[in-house]
Amino acid sequence: MISGIAFAWSVDRAAGIAALLLSSATIVVGLMHSLRGTPRRLPALESHALHEGLSIAVLVAIAIHGVAFAFDPFFKSGVVRTLVPFASAYRPLAVGAGQVAAYGLVALSLSFYLRGRIGTPRWRQAHRFIPAFWGLAVLHALFTGSDVTEPWFLLAVVPPVLVAALALGQRWDDRAAAKNERSRAEARAPSGPPAARGGSARAPAAPSRTAPDAFPAGR
Repeated sequence: MISGIAFAWSVDRAAGIAALLLSSATIVVGLMHSLRGTPRRLPALESHALHEGLSIAVLVAIAIHGVAFAFDPFFKSGVVRTLVPFASAYRPLAVGAGQVAAYGLVALSLSFYLRGRIGTPRWRQAHRFIPAFWGLAVLHALFTGSDVTEPWFLLAVVPPVLVAALALGQRWDDRAAAKNERSRAEARAPSGPPAARGGSARAPAAPSRTAPDAFPAGR
């Protein structure tokens, strides 16, 4: 029984950490083509393939994490408590944060294949919520396990999470800078010509001249 609990916990924890690391890498790869001053960028096709592959790996890791949690003899959550947020008897708030994060990341990852139906602008707007769900996943990892102070956990989780957080911070700074630049450009833009006063805006007609007679009168 003890060995079964240890095995289930190991699979559960390993899959959860893998999902967090893979989602952090997905965020960094997704931001590579939008950050200013990036020294070297992957070609668009390679970046797209890498981003899609990482997203699929996140979905697989989340699925394994959920299944292992549902059948872990220590938690005794079952399928229902695994699927319903905040229904877990073990640390319901921390586990619930992970459940909400999982639903959000899965839905936004699968929305990539629905871009043709929902439209790219809407898909991009929905994608802006990924950092919020990723942040919930970070909180879930930090507050559900009893090994968060172990050196192996800190070395495995902190560096990629920190890189993803810095990339997100840089992205928000870039957006703020771009917004400020647009505001300054609009302020410097010359205004249109003033409206004409007193009726018609057409220029006054030039005075007409009568052509001289070809032959002087009386001749």
